[in-house]
Amino acid sequence: METLTKEEYNGILKNQGDLLLYFYRQNDAQSTLGLDTVSAIDAMIAKPFTVYIINADEQPEICKACGVKNLPEAIAIKNTRIYKRMTGLMNSQQLLYLMK
Repeated sequence: METLTKEEYNGILKNQGDLLLYFYRQNDAQSTLGLDTVSAIDAMIAKPFTVYIINADEQPEICKACGVKNLPEAIAIKNTRIYKRMTGLMNSQQLLYLMK
């Protein structure tokens, strides 16, 4: 699980397979609580999905590009397109569902 900048996002979107992006706000309890779940999922899954976390306050351009309106939000991207999204505190089953 890695953090992501706008430049990295553009390169990864073009050159990498499937992504799970987790958008959070540093000072939001619900957002930061979800980081533990995302970290556990990242350790469990195998390719083709790669997991990235994005601090919405530091990377508003990525939020805008992905249409993020509420936090926390998880977005699954397949073949450079948004495939599924989920907003709010998520458990591991919900995150795994996004990657199916």
